[in-house]
Amino acid sequence: QVEKGNDIVERSFEGRLRFMARPPTSLEEINSAGWQWMRWFNGQKKHSRTGQPRYAVWLRITAEQLVVAPDAQVMRELAIHAAESRKVSPQLTISYQGKTFSVRDIPDVLVGETISVTRN
Repeated sequence: QVEKGNDIVERSFEGRLRFMARPPTSLEEINSAGWQWMRWFNGQKKHSRTGQPRYAVWLRITAEQLVVAPDAQVMRELAIHAAESRKVSPQLTISYQGKTFSVRDIPDVLVGETISVTRN
């Protein structure tokens, strides 16, 4: 989805810059044009799947559906923490950070196999 988002911006916004009557000549002008395009795209252009603008669909998200991100320190750790290898036990478990976790529901996991684990 991220790649598709980038593709939309490249085709629908960046592709139009050269055809503007007065193309932006500074970063501030590009940012201003970008904000204007973003408000139009999310507020007016209908999504092919929902038939509604993105803002209209986003407004239907309820408080119960929102997930609060962890604090900034946890996010930094997630960004820089490398995956660690763990060996699957005969009980189909692994140990990580002093705790034991079942991996029996992971498709095709095998006893003795080494798997990569990271904080999520």
